[in-house]
Amino acid sequence: MTTSLRLADFTILIVDDDLINRVILKELLEELKLPIEEAKNGEEALQIMIRLKNKPVILLLDLNMPLLDGYEVIKVMSNDRDVYKKIKTIVVSGSLRSTFEKTGLSSHITSYIEKPFDSDVLIQHIKNAASDGLDN
Repeated sequence: MTTSLRLADFTILIVDDDLINRVILKELLEELKLPIEEAKNGEEALQIMIRLKNKPVILLLDLNMPLLDGYEVIKVMSNDRDVYKKIKTIVVSGSLRSTFEKTGLSSHITSYIEKPFDSDVLIQHIKNAASDGLDN
């Protein structure tokens, strides 16, 4: 069963080890007027997602980070769908999409954006992710 949600129901979680990238993303997304959380690595991201367990989240996830990279975050999330069922994952990475697709993890994300990206494209990906609803 799919739960219908509005964009306003979501929190955005920006996960990137580069502070400048997090600041830029946060500024770009201010127009959406959504709560925004930040994490500098996958370990912090997983802790925040557990804290937000019952809230819908749009996860903007970088792949290449220290401690726990984006690939590992996706694997953890795919192995525990109950905890992470309200999360829509948009990979935002400097890595090529074609390289990511070879990992077999594509089915566990909502969309993929290569850096550098156009802000309008990012906003549209976020709106599309929110409008897809959530599987319960």
